[in-house]
Amino acid sequence: MSGQSRGDIRRNRLGIQLRPTDNAPAWWVYGELFAGRFGSYQSFTHFVAAVPCHMFEARIARDRNVNQAGWHVTHLYDVTDRNVDFENWSRAESVRRAVRNIHPCNYFLLPKNEWQRHGGNDAVLAYMSERLAGAYKSIWPEFLQLAEATPRHADRTAGQYRYAFPTVQPTALNTPKVSAAEQTHANVQYSFSRLCFRADVIEPRGMEQKFTVVTPEGMFEMSKREFYDTFPNVVASHSYRNGGLYHYPTTPQKALRFKI
Repeated sequence: MSGQSRGDIRRNRLGIQLRPTDNAPAWWVYGELFAGRFGSYQSFTHFVAAVPCHMFEARIARDRNVNQAGWHVTHLYDVTDRNVDFENWSRAESVRRAVRNIHPCNYFLLPKNEWQRHGGNDAVLAYMSERLAGAYKSIWPEFLQLAEATPRHADRTAGQYRYAFPTVQPTALNTPKVSAAEQTHANVQYSFSRLCFRADVIEPRGMEQKFTVVTPEGMFEMSKREFYDTFPNVVASHSYRNGGLYHYPTTPQKALRFKI
């Protein structure tokens, strides 16, 4: 958010201490638990201080992270919303956001293939909610209370839900094979009045395939992998995940290295 910098501790107008992050805590906490690295900390404050606030820190913390292993850490309940007036967040509001950000009860993994579409589906979220409630049943009620979350229940009459993803991309027999170099440099472009990310263009592409956004400010070119690594907040946002579109009012500094 404007006026915040990841990792910088500050107090808002109500005296509440805030430490802004991107999605790094989710990656880091899940990775530590999955690998069985249960660190010992002098206090909860020391634990919070140890949690990385920036995706770059999460990437260099371990040689291989969840994303590099082919998975996306998905939140069961959204961490962000349209309330960006952090100067007036109460303690309860700050606790709710912190819990949703770092609590393992709020995470599950999805394959990176089309995770936005499936991760935002009500049937998937309800199914995972029931599974997590069973796995964490001793602390689940407390988590829901702190996160100010309502339990989700699967609709037993909804029928089957199929989630399939390829481990190897198939090649049609009558389609000429495309070399790795051609896949890397294959490009599509679209225009918008400001820097904008369109899920319908980006998501069908391979991780190394590039796309170009043409704006009055200039052209921005990047691969899907660079987009995922540099803009995890966009990828995880409700606007991109459910609306299929995310645009910046002002071009962020981190986007300038992709300007051509």
